[in-house]
Amino acid sequence: MVNERDIKKSITYTTLKKFNYVYAVILIIPIAMLFTITGSDEPTLIFVPIIFFTFLGGLMINRAMEMKTMLKLTKTFEECVGRIVSVSYGYSRGYTKVVIAFKDFMNEDHRLTSHNLFMIHELAKYMEKDLIVYYSKEYPKVVIGSIIKD
Repeated sequence: MVNERDIKKSITYTTLKKFNYVYAVILIIPIAMLFTITGSDEPTLIFVPIIFFTFLGGLMINRAMEMKTMLKLTKTFEECVGRIVSVSYGYSRGYTKVVIAFKDFMNEDHRLTSHNLFMIHELAKYMEKDLIVYYSKEYPKVVIGSIIKD
């Protein structure tokens, strides 16, 4: 049975958390822009950091909601062994989704995509290796747990 600790230690969860940390650091830029622009004579300049702040805040909220949903559905996940079979498509900022093939406890074949987690140059350490994945019928993506060490 999968518990909350397994999900929090998964590659997917930790990568999403790292993305949120990076976005939080980048949020310092629009905050600093707001402080410097408020003293200027051009009032329309204030819209630039507000748009930037809204965009980054939206990305952070999206990642945080994904993480919250994973934790909320922890009891529905089952642990399986799978492999990356293909790269789904490129995505902005260079991150890609991967398609993972695995069998559930009833020995049914499944193919699901992951989150946008990996850059192409990072995929080599995951290709052709068995991965522990967490699968739930209620969650639309597969959560990558860890690499199985031989």
